[in-house]
Amino acid sequence: MIMSLAFTVLSSSVSNEISRILPSSQIGSGMGLFQLLQFFSGAFSVAMAASALEWQKGLPLSTAYSNIYWGLSVAAIIAIVSAFAYHRSSQSGRPTQMADAADA
Repeated sequence: MIMSLAFTVLSSSVSNEISRILPSSQIGSGMGLFQLLQFFSGAFSVAMAASALEWQKGLPLSTAYSNIYWGLSVAAIIAIVSAFAYHRSSQSGRPTQMADAADA
């Protein structure tokens, strides 16, 4: 349930960010590309999880799933660090944009 809520919040916020950043003539293409990447990543992640289970078939099932969850934890930490880095870069660029708008 928490994963579903997190996915919904993330999808809507990324869609909002895409529509905010892209010029109005490219919003449709950007949203379409976002959806395409979302579908591909869903299929790719299922294939990778199945491959990871297959590679660990000699291990007990609990150990194999534990390894997969550790891998997902590492991916989540990378995503969180990337989000903070993006937020920091967008915040540091904002005063310059406001100063440029004031000069214009």
